[in-house]
Amino acid sequence: MTLDLDLAGAAPTPEGNARISVLAALAQRTRDLVDAVALTDVPESEIEAVTAEVTALTERLRAAMRDAPLSFRLSEDGVLTHPGNAVIGTANPHALPLVIEATPERTVRADIRFRPTHEGPPGAVHGGVTAMVLDQLLGEAVVVGHYPAMTGTLSIRYRRPVPYGSDLVGSAEYTHSEGRKSWVEGRIALPDGTPLVEATGLFITPAAWLDLAPPEQAAEQAADTNTGLPAQNGSV
Repeated sequence: MTLDLDLAGAAPTPEGNARISVLAALAQRTRDLVDAVALTDVPESEIEAVTAEVTALTERLRAAMRDAPLSFRLSEDGVLTHPGNAVIGTANPHALPLVIEATPERTVRADIRFRPTHEGPPGAVHGGVTAMVLDQLLGEAVVVGHYPAMTGTLSIRYRRPVPYGSDLVGSAEYTHSEGRKSWVEGRIALPDGTPLVEATGLFITPAAWLDLAPPEQAAEQAADTNTGLPAQNGSV
């Protein structure tokens, strides 16, 4: 599988920024709608009426559609964003969206507040949802601490139930690399630091991405060409 990280079309434009802004507003209203659907206790007749309205609105949006969600974009201040991403995408209703910040220590952190729609066990967040969030955090930590890479393996340890509707903190840090392999660690915790879910990950920098690095860094990454992972429709 060839992995294209071409950012030629990511340059900001006034029209593009305005469109992302209105899409982000629509996505947030859609999240509100999804939460309301999950928790509503209105009469059946009202549910049927709302269903008809939602159906009509959906058809209006389907009048012109893309083949894929929005890809990478550069903001006006030069920050790379991914509005269509399933975890951080402001224009993706599926996303929290998670806002991840880099620290001066070259780690990453994020304030997290899961919603009722993320429930797995009664009163707690689904483990798959927390794993998805941690996967994103670890991936961002690799970028901040070393170089862009993709998940090779992800190991999760569930220590305590993760509540929704409460303020939580996610964090992750790059630990070390060997050639194109990078290791990272992360966690979701209570504000006082009590860990709820912990993760470790092995991330692989695709060979095609080495061309984007400075020559000396590309040479270091390419030193280990055997990732130890099976290729998927070709080598990463």
